[in-house]
Amino acid sequence: MIKKSLLCLICIFTLLGTVDAKDSSASEKSVLGANDYTYSCWLNGWRKNANDSSADVFAIETSHYGFSLDVGDFRKLGLARLTNSASYSDSDQAPVVKAELIYTTATGKWSDRPWTVKTASLDRRQKSATATLPMGTKVYYFNFVDNRNLRVSSTLTEIP
Repeated sequence: MIKKSLLCLICIFTLLGTVDAKDSSASEKSVLGANDYTYSCWLNGWRKNANDSSADVFAIETSHYGFSLDVGDFRKLGLARLTNSASYSDSDQAPVVKAELIYTTATGKWSDRPWTVKTASLDRRQKSATATLPMGTKVYYFNFVDNRNLRVSSTLTEIP
């Protein structure tokens, strides 16, 4: 029963991801851009170790929204618009040429958490970087790389 419900949710979110909210008719589909996507996963894994007592959390992420559901407790669900950015300042001698999002979905001791690096979109005119946080992100920050390959980091942001 739960698997069928989740399959229905996947279908609904996949269809919602292709509908343009500006259109009055839900049957009209928008043209997807290069950065549009939809995917789903089990945040704690589908095939867990027998000793793993972590919650079974199903997640769906589109390029603009994130949804999570604890299938053991349907009251624990989340839906949010995903917008995350950081700004920076350039020097004339060393302009920023690259931005990276560094994040973790793990909890526990900082030194034990695995961190993932993802390329962020860099807007040189606005002097900002944006990236969509993957579902389940607990902590993130941005790195800015200048033309000398030197890095500076934004402040660390924890998500409760």
